[in-house]
Amino acid sequence: MNIADPTLSPDAGLAPIGPAWLASLVSSRICHDLISPVGAVCNGVELIEEFGAAGDQEMALIGDSARSAAAQLQLFRTAFGAGAHEAEYSLDQLRKVLDGRFAAERAGIAWRLEPGRTTTRLGARLCALGTLGAAAALPRGGDITLSEPAPHTLQVAASGPMLRIDPDAPLWTAGKPGGRAPEPRDVHWLAARAFAQEGGAALALTSDEAALTFTIALPEPKG
Repeated sequence: MNIADPTLSPDAGLAPIGPAWLASLVSSRICHDLISPVGAVCNGVELIEEFGAAGDQEMALIGDSARSAAAQLQLFRTAFGAGAHEAEYSLDQLRKVLDGRFAAERAGIAWRLEPGRTTTRLGARLCALGTLGAAAALPRGGDITLSEPAPHTLQVAASGPMLRIDPDAPLWTAGKPGGRAPEPRDVHWLAARAFAQEGGAALALTSDEAALTFTIALPEPKG
């Protein structure tokens, strides 16, 4: 199935929706996630404007919120930003991006990848998208583990209390119809399918009440 097939409607609950609709879902997701930290920065500035000199509380609010927004943007750039699929990408840099984003979240990141290792831009992107999906499935917190179970294979695993994943997610990552129209909160799975299909990677998403596993089989390097 083609992600750009104009005959497929988002109202049908299909993963391979048109590029314009996918772009709108990505934009909505980014705006939704950024509005809180950016709004908090604005609140801090308004307090300073109202009461004059900034106190420790106002500066802490602005600083924490600005760092949160920057970490969100770093992750979104890795997940959704432009870049050649085959370009080399440092896994240490990916770890820095993910740790920065989830440092204050309930879901903790466990790193099972050797320092100094590299992957492709496609591999880093799909790991970032899988981590977004794993974090969304852990509303009460838990553990997210990134590993490399085999050559050219990356894996994002999640476990924790109250793990919840939409039953359509495995279908969407496989390019199959879901039971409902996708929404901005689902866009990480839709984007993963689109980028994997374009870059020649294979995805597998499995889950039960206790755990989620997102496996990325990357194409072997050319030459």
